[in-house]
Amino acid sequence: MTKPLRILLYYADTGGGHRSAAQAIQKGLHIVYGDTIETTLVNGLDYAPTALRGLTDGYPIWVNYARTLYAIGFHASNRRRRVVALRNALEPLSEKAAAE
Repeated sequence: MTKPLRILLYYADTGGGHRSAAQAIQKGLHIVYGDTIETTLVNGLDYAPTALRGLTDGYPIWVNYARTLYAIGFHASNRRRRVVALRNALEPLSEKAAAE
């Protein structure tokens, strides 16, 4: 029997439905691919720097009561070069999570 393909799904457990979305993706993958895959869900914030983890509690406040500020921050960081820089900064953390 062939070894199943291992898939690691990251989400941010901030109270915004990210975990539910990751669980739905996980379920869908298993419906489509069955036993040919092995999936693991990881809250990426568990591996984030302490300052970033501290922002988790404030996420619902930002999106519900400070929408304009949240939108400015989102659009300021939603550019290809900025996403690549962020990914490069966080990639070592994902390697650490994958190793565990």
